[in-house]
Amino acid sequence: TYKFWEVIGNTRFAKVGYNTLRKVLLVSRIIKHSGRQQFHIGWLDKTPEELRKYLITKGFEKSHYSWIDDDEIMSMRKIDKKIYQFHLRLYSDGEIKGHYEYAPDRFPLKHYFEKVFERRPKGMWPSEGSVCPELVPLLQEAGLEWIATDEAILFNSMDGNPADALFKGYSHKFGQAEMKMVFRDHGLSDKIGFVYSRNRPRDAAKDLLNHLLAIRDHQNSPEAMVAIILDGENVWEYFVDGGEGFLNELYSRLEQEKSLAMTTVGNYLENHKTTPLPSLHSGSWINSDYGIWIGGEEENMAWNYLLRTRKDLVIATKMAGCSIPYSQNQKLRPDEKPLSGKLEKAWETFYAAEGSDWFWWYGDQFTIPNKDTFDSCFRNHLANVYSFLQKEVPAFLTVPIFRPESAATVLSPKGQVSPVLDGFDTNFFEWSQAGIFDPSTAGSTMHRATTKGLIQRLYFGTDTYNFSLRFDFSLSDKYTLQEMDYTFILYQIYPQEIKAVCNLKSNKIDLYNQQQGEWHLEKQLDSLAMENILELSIPLYLLQVEEHKEIRFIVSLNRNVSEIEKWPPDGFLSTPIFSSVPDSYYW
Repeated sequence: TYKFWEVIGNTRFAKVGYNTLRKVLLVSRIIKHSGRQQFHIGWLDKTPEELRKYLITKGFEKSHYSWIDDDEIMSMRKIDKKIYQFHLRLYSDGEIKGHYEYAPDRFPLKHYFEKVFERRPKGMWPSEGSVCPELVPLLQEAGLEWIATDEAILFNSMDGNPADALFKGYSHKFGQAEMKMVFRDHGLSDKIGFVYSRNRPRDAAKDLLNHLLAIRDHQNSPEAMVAIILDGENVWEYFVDGGEGFLNELYSRLEQEKSLAMTTVGNYLENHKTTPLPSLHSGSWINSDYGIWIGGEEENMAWNYLLRTRKDLVIATKMAGCSIPYSQNQKLRPDEKPLSGKLEKAWETFYAAEGSDWFWWYGDQFTIPNKDTFDSCFRNHLANVYSFLQKEVPAFLTVPIFRPESAATVLSPKGQVSPVLDGFDTNFFEWSQAGIFDPSTAGSTMHRATTKGLIQRLYFGTDTYNFSLRFDFSLSDKYTLQEMDYTFILYQIYPQEIKAVCNLKSNKIDLYNQQQGEWHLEKQLDSLAMENILELSIPLYLLQVEEHKEIRFIVSLNRNVSEIEKWPPDGFLSTPIFSSVPDSYYW
């Protein structure tokens, strides 16, 4: 019984013949159906718990990604080929139903499409209409036959701009792979998206129909095709009635106009020859490039976060002996095993951070009032990668990509800082050129209250050889800091990722380097002193500064393994490297 669906569940008999059989059984009341899944597997002859344990031995797990049917008491699934699933449901009367489908957590859109339209998609508009030649083999491997993008991509792929170029299908080859393509009429698509919502439905429909008829007359060919492609659901929210009046008027006119035929992209390409497109321009629907999503300071910073996280994830995947996912149909080498468990979850949360909309909102092209929340969500997806890998979240992911003007008081260093490390404010000139950060001006009142005013001021700066820090605190808090397991942690996030853990009991600094996603102890230093103030220095060569002219860092106050406070709460502090050594020294 339990192997029934695995054997014949995806056959024509199960999809067509069983429908007829099920109707006979329903009419004869041999089985019943009330809002349940379609395919009847059998009846329970064990207890539900026995069935559950049996299915687990066969590789099934609890399904968390499906709706609950009427009277359903158990939902179990088994992943097949990494993207499909065998899905079984048990109902309170003992009936078992099941089906074979795209796994909703692997391909949610395909899963939904399959549920609604009962067939798999053959074509798509890639995210943001973004295309490039190298994408063709991947699309073909995913089972797609055609894609659509913007007219500007076509025009940038051709020599000149023939009048009839837009109104037909194309095909582009890359290596051994080939993909059919259509290109949308940008002007007509934008009229529906941005213009017609401000006009009466009748006038808007008439205008669109007139444009289509003008194209017909100009082309004078029954093979001509006009692709109108809209930006998802965004269009209709601008119409008073959600676009119902306009669409009703438009389709009424199209039905009456016998010289125009409505069709889908897939149907058109199946019945008409395509024109070879030797060159395919790389770009998106906006300006025929990727400028919205890359190039600005914030966008590039986000891409770097993504790249650094992926490198660590690839390393962890290889160390686990698993394959690096790049294709849904890839074959494993003999020494590889498929992703599973927390490693699989790490890749899933990483994929969530690859969505184009994160990068849409970075930079100064578009603004939203909750941009900081959006930024936090993006970085949380990447931080969750490390959580699933059971690794410490790197310091750089705590630094916001979106950085509004801070209300905190920060004064930049003015010159060299060369303190005497004795724990005392020895003389006025010792820290007079240092940068200054005042924690009391950063964050909300409640946020500051958690530190109980332990740190009053932070000084920082460099000279030719060292990077130095100074923490001011009240003398009454010295015992608290030393005896209650407090540590200061310096995270250098540029030019190299380095962590310095300052132990206030031993007056030692443990210096760590980041290697393959792990912190490795590099050196222990004695250059720390704590009396009336806390002073410390770290040699620049240990911070791997080399020819770089700036150090970016954040500082946290920790107790045991808990972070009590971080300075600054958003962004980072920075200091130039004030060196008396000429630039030629580094070359």
